[in-house]
Amino acid sequence: MNIGIIGAGAIGLLIAAHLGRNNSVHLYVRRKEQRDILNTHGVACDRAETVEVQAHLLSDGFLRHDVILVTVKQQQVDEILSSIKQLPAHVPVIFLQNGMGHLDKLSFLVNPVLVGTVEHGALKLSDRAVKHTGLGTITIAAYSDVEAAHLERLASWLSEPDFKVSSYQDYYELLVKKLMVNTVINPLTALFRVRNHALTSNPSIRTLGYELCKEAASVLDRSPETEWEEILRIAENTGGNYSSMVKDLMEKRTTEIDAINGYVAKKSQHKLPYHHFVIEAIHALEFANEREGKV
Repeated sequence: MNIGIIGAGAIGLLIAAHLGRNNSVHLYVRRKEQRDILNTHGVACDRAETVEVQAHLLSDGFLRHDVILVTVKQQQVDEILSSIKQLPAHVPVIFLQNGMGHLDKLSFLVNPVLVGTVEHGALKLSDRAVKHTGLGTITIAAYSDVEAAHLERLASWLSEPDFKVSSYQDYYELLVKKLMVNTVINPLTALFRVRNHALTSNPSIRTLGYELCKEAASVLDRSPETEWEEILRIAENTGGNYSSMVKDLMEKRTTEIDAINGYVAKKSQHKLPYHHFVIEAIHALEFANEREGKV
């Protein structure tokens, strides 16, 4: 397959490293420095051999591809949507973001649109290197104009023996399940700068997590007990990892708090004290990072 990947952060590089072994992969990036490094040296991953890719600047537009994967952060989706609108209408576009804040914006695209979740752990080491910190799966579901048979074929085409892509029939259910996990693990690990296992090992963080879980479950019409068991399971299984929100704050980047906890808060008809606290607390840390960067 000829695959385009928008964004060469941790997830974009990870996908390129695995799919680039048997496919033609093109990465679209913002900076000339990263484009040149990728074109010269390829993508390196600790669990896959170095692969050659073709890198391009987003500002130069897109080539012809069988499928496009969008791996940028939630807060960067807006700025690339106008570029995606220039794609041929038949090219499927797969959005792989945390949270659900981007969904309403995707309805304006004429392309077949899919959304998905990434359960792999990945750490970007440089402009071309990524560490695969946790094995998982990628799951995709149709958001618009994609027949079930084509969804399954697309998942099969993108799958590798050691890098599975699976299909799911209900996009909302798929994203809500991931959102429930993210509303708890991401903000708490980011606030306390801890790894995921703190949710199970630190009694106070565990208490805060359960309150966030209850609030989100009440808004999203989920069972708090069932969701809490799943959140604890994932926190334990990924215990040695830092969440993406921790990494964003460490790297002084804007987080996805508004698309995760902010999405839940906006959906609620009542005030959610724990959600509102973590939203403002994360924004306070972002503000401090920004001020520090200007000193």
